[in-house]
Amino acid sequence: MPRWKQLVTEIRRVGTEILWLEPARDFGLSPRGGAAEHEIRGAEGRLGARLPPSYREFLREHDGWPCFFEGVTLLGTAHLGRGIYDDLARSVFLAAETPVPAREGPPVRMPPGPRALVPFGVDLRTTTIFTFDLDSRKLNGECEVVCWVNDIGIRCADFEGFLETIIELCHAELDALIDRAAACA
Repeated sequence: MPRWKQLVTEIRRVGTEILWLEPARDFGLSPRGGAAEHEIRGAEGRLGARLPPSYREFLREHDGWPCFFEGVTLLGTAHLGRGIYDDLARSVFLAAETPVPAREGPPVRMPPGPRALVPFGVDLRTTTIFTFDLDSRKLNGECEVVCWVNDIGIRCADFEGFLETIIELCHAELDALIDRAAACA
């Protein structure tokens, strides 16, 4: 089983525990069904670039994931490369001075063609956003992930590293909920 699948299973497990303690929490435990190869290629055509192999595999299995984390939806093939998400990512990173590579520059709208930062997870309130940094592509095709999570900029080595970070954040939230429940008992 690929590592990313194990990580997704763990996120779903911890998410279930969080929901047991906080049932009103906005945490989607069910990713969507998989995308067809032509849908993935269509998204890559809009992007003007190939997606990292691990995210391509994720899309084959799960074509997006509503309410994945902190109200963020992991984008599926129908939404990857859409201008609205590029604009949201750019405005958040520019306003927050997030650790975006200097080569990204200040234009408000993304120019047509290949993009350096590709949003793949968006909270429409723009408090949390996840992007692939295509300029960091490694020989295996994987890219770094640049995240903005509630005023904190985070960089992960790749999609699997990103999922590991999400698990750590979920575990921290679960621990806080358990501590709060114990204090109330």
